[in-house]
Amino acid sequence: EEYRGKISDNILKPTDLILDHYRRRSILSHMRTTHYGGEILNRWDRLTLSTKATYERQDSEYQDPPFTSLSDFKWTTLGGDLSYQLTKKITLHTGYEWKDEIESLPLGDEAKQYNTFTGRIDYQLDKDNLLYLRNDHIEAAGYMKNISAVGVEQILDERTTSYAEYEKEGSTFRQNMGYKSKVKLTKWLSSNVSFERSRVSGPTSVDSDASSISLEAKPKDELWLTSKIECRHYQKTKEYNLNYESKGELTPDLTAFSKGFFSRFKDQDTCTTTRRDKQGVIGLSYRPIAYDRLNVIGKYEYKHKENIQIASQESQTQNHIGSVEVAYDLTKNMTLGTRYAMNKSVEKGQDHIDRSHINLFVTSLNYRLTPRLDILTEGRYIYLHETGDWKLGSSIEIGYKPIKDLRLGVGYTFTEYNDADQAHEDQNYLSRGPYFKLTISK
Repeated sequence: EEYRGKISDNILKPTDLILDHYRRRSILSHMRTTHYGGEILNRWDRLTLSTKATYERQDSEYQDPPFTSLSDFKWTTLGGDLSYQLTKKITLHTGYEWKDEIESLPLGDEAKQYNTFTGRIDYQLDKDNLLYLRNDHIEAAGYMKNISAVGVEQILDERTTSYAEYEKEGSTFRQNMGYKSKVKLTKWLSSNVSFERSRVSGPTSVDSDASSISLEAKPKDELWLTSKIECRHYQKTKEYNLNYESKGELTPDLTAFSKGFFSRFKDQDTCTTTRRDKQGVIGLSYRPIAYDRLNVIGKYEYKHKENIQIASQESQTQNHIGSVEVAYDLTKNMTLGTRYAMNKSVEKGQDHIDRSHINLFVTSLNYRLTPRLDILTEGRYIYLHETGDWKLGSSIEIGYKPIKDLRLGVGYTFTEYNDADQAHEDQNYLSRGPYFKLTISK
């Protein structure tokens, strides 16, 4: 799940505030990643100053032997970038980044620090071509390296761009070339084509080619279809991706939508498939025009991941996710919402099968004080059937919409846990604290 947003208002000029947060969980590697980031961007006549800060951690979900050799990481990054438009054609950039890395090992923590200095010169050859020179100097305990690059970006026409970059790092040379184009085939059909090639020469050579083509169709105002095929070719692996998405109005009150994704990884040496991913979503959205106070969305999602790279470590994961969300406007300024979601998952390994069945119930009440300011209260209940564990949470939040499609929220949450397995004596059963949330609508 990801939250990204940008705050830009007349009150803040010439300053923009950009914040982002995401959390990821990998089933195959059993790792959790949490990221928080912020950037303050100041603009004056020819001068632009950017300051950034990020915090990221990666945790292993294994806590018992024989996996005690797995390590956790924490990264803290601080940096800034200063750019100055010297002339109409020349822009100078300079930047600095400090990064602190802590690796948690069974025998203790190991800390590393990195300092990166960046310099870049952009030269606008003409309105369609940009030439740039870049140099990165990285220092850390025990080593130092320089990465130099020269590149060109070109606007071929109003729909097509291309780029080329040559990079040198010690005895390693890397060449990246790319191309992307959008073509309108008919009145209601358009196509997007992209291609990127990366060539590496040196001690660690991993070349790759990537190409994709997509079609977007809108034969009617109430119907929209898109599909994309992508192939990524590495030295010993090929990756194939297929995506599609559709949305159409069945009636003026009822809209149907669907999404699909298929991915396949193939080993070049053995000509065998090492991994397959599938995902599909279908749903309905109902909003009666004659009674514009009710909004109902229901959807079903299926996920399947299969890892067959090593016979002794084959695994499959299946998820069936269903949800229904209802929002009702009690008054012009007050909306009552409720949501139910169910997730049934099955993970199969060589010698085990793990099943889980989780239910989620959410109820919320939103009151709009002004067109930009609102108060939101929410209650949540999560129940895990296999173990009998449950989690009960509530929160209160104040939201502000600096621009039309962005909502900034600050709130305080309470969460209570009930672990049916009393052997976990170190489990936290009550937690509370403030939080920050960004909601982007479109």
